[in-house]
Amino acid sequence: MTIERISAIVKFSGKEFLPKKAEEQTGLTFWEKNEPNYVIETGRQKGKLIPHGYASLEAPDEIEDDDKILWLARTLKDKMKIIEECGMEDAVFYIGYFYADQCNCTLTKEELKALADVGINFWFSCYGE
Repeated sequence: MTIERISAIVKFSGKEFLPKKAEEQTGLTFWEKNEPNYVIETGRQKGKLIPHGYASLEAPDEIEDDDKILWLARTLKDKMKIIEECGMEDAVFYIGYFYADQCNCTLTKEELKALADVGINFWFSCYGE
């Protein structure tokens, strides 16, 4: 079993979610973000209106893979209420395990508690590389 890498991302959305305001009030820097009524500027969906606000926050590359889940959960724990006040209606914590041969996912009790403390849905996937 070899876990090649781990990704940890939280995706936020809401009909009136304002990512820029959330960044200003929390000090976070979202990895990807769109304000409500954003018009896609490039690609196959160019010109399409996205009516809701959207943002994602990813554990930085300089954070070791084994620390990404805890880093993200602890970073968000005390900021979720502020993000909700900025219009966020839905948030999901995504964890991706990228493996060679076999994927044995393990979460420590500290990681499980930290995830529960954030108070949002948690999804994980395993991907063969």
